[in-house]
Amino acid sequence: MVEYAIKWTSSPYDGDEADDFNPEFPREKNNCANFVSQVLRAGGWEYEGGVNPYDTSNWTTNLTGPAGPSRTWINSAYQYTYVRNGSYGWLDNIWNAVPGDLLYVDWDPDGRADGTIDHVMVVTGRSLVSGSPRISQKTLNRSNIPLTQSIAIAEEQGKEDIVWYGLKRQ
Repeated sequence: MVEYAIKWTSSPYDGDEADDFNPEFPREKNNCANFVSQVLRAGGWEYEGGVNPYDTSNWTTNLTGPAGPSRTWINSAYQYTYVRNGSYGWLDNIWNAVPGDLLYVDWDPDGRADGTIDHVMVVTGRSLVSGSPRISQKTLNRSNIPLTQSIAIAEEQGKEDIVWYGLKRQ
């Protein structure tokens, strides 16, 4: 999982243009959940097919019937429900996250949390100096950066009311 996440966020895939994404998977405009789904797939998760894109028991790149990816594959709020009902448990403190854990965030563009998860990132390491988690994500691309840096970037963008939902691998 970690190797996949770092590969697809590092050079030559270190941007958010079409050729920076794995062509084996769909590409979404807001690609964070799609990317984390790819990371989970690289970690051995199996597709869960179905017809209804909003059914949180489906997790796939291509549904039967209407086709296209399930919301659990491409939407961070839906994905959180799917993953939490799977093999991940609640992480009580984001600073305790280890590689393979997932960090979901409610940080709306207007700077205020509204109760809906907006973003997801994968923990890909821990800082040797501070011991804090390092994260990788797509849209916008970040590769193994300190969580403190991710938070600082969000605050610079006016996202000061941040609610975290951490999930740890069981």
